[in-house]
Amino acid sequence: MNAPAIASGSSVTVMGLGTHGGGAGAVRYLCREGANVTLTDRRTAEELAEPLSKNSRTKYDGRSHLGS
Repeated sequence: MNAPAIASGSSVTVMGLGTHGGGAGAVRYLCREGANVTLTDRRTAEELAEPLSKNSRTKYDGRSHLGS
């Protein structure tokens, strides 16, 4: 299955980073495609330290709403 095309510069919100890598993979893909990504999750940054670290080398603008 092919992923849908993402227009460069699109604003995208990823709801739920998760602890098993799915959200982190989505963030990496969207950033690679040139999207402006905002991340939301009910868990805190401390609880999401491992999956957040997987995006440390991603060109991710860092907008996030965590723990709320």
